[in-house]
Amino acid sequence: MATLLKGGIVISSQGETPADVRLENGLVSAVGADLPAGGAQVVDCAGMLLFPGFIDGHTHFDLEVCGTITADDFGTGSRAALAGGTTTVVDFAAPDKGESLHSGLRRWREKAEGRCACDYGFHMTIDDWNEGISREIGEMIDLGIPTFKLYMTYPAMMLPEGEMYRALVRIKEAGGLAGVHCENDGVIRALTEEDIREVARRMLGAVSARMEAMGIHLDASDEAVAELAREGFDPKYGARPLRRAIQSRVEDAVAEKLLDGTLKAGDTAKLTVEDEKLLVTK
Repeated sequence: MATLLKGGIVISSQGETPADVRLENGLVSAVGADLPAGGAQVVDCAGMLLFPGFIDGHTHFDLEVCGTITADDFGTGSRAALAGGTTTVVDFAAPDKGESLHSGLRRWREKAEGRCACDYGFHMTIDDWNEGISREIGEMIDLGIPTFKLYMTYPAMMLPEGEMYRALVRIKEAGGLAGVHCENDGVIRALTEEDIREVARRMLGAVSARMEAMGIHLDASDEAVAELAREGFDPKYGARPLRRAIQSRVEDAVAEKLLDGTLKAGDTAKLTVEDEKLLVTK
């Protein structure tokens, strides 16, 4: 059945135009002034703005990343999109390293088929490079996927610069378009290590001072800080492992004092977090 959106203001790339919009079989069949109803269901749109369906060209539905999965899958994400006027989403098919592009595309189609409530398409992520993937670039374009995503950070997804260059050349040759997540991974890692060492120094120093006041020594030397920083940071979880690592050291120090009789059974030290500072209470 046809639908006639009557008396609205059509928003397009040319601006605002008072016009009617006729819909048939899910498609816009006519736009113009005073269109006849012709048996269509008429919807009064007087005073309303009629937008074309929006396209969200960058979504990540049902994506495993950094030890978790994105909040929306194709079902919930597409329904939320439609509620906001977005009728098409373009997600990223992301094969794992060692997988073919076809394998990644097949998995993402399985995620979307029967669940996505709106139109959808895919960009293709390239996180590995070899002759097989080079051949697949043209095959992806033939399948309607002309856009490719490359990463300059994230170990599980990034390509070495030489391989990235070869991928960019191949994408250009095939008539595709590349989108690159541009970052200086080496500098980011160096700055992150510096920040984590400083956080470890502050946290361990605060805890050590409280422990010393209780008569329990907790090593807060530069060597101890460096060791803590190495084991206490995980790219997936940030500084949370740092707190666990300090907790472990506190428990070891307390256990040692219990063994030598300095502390009595029932005397315990407890690690707590208040206002981003670690405190030790007895």
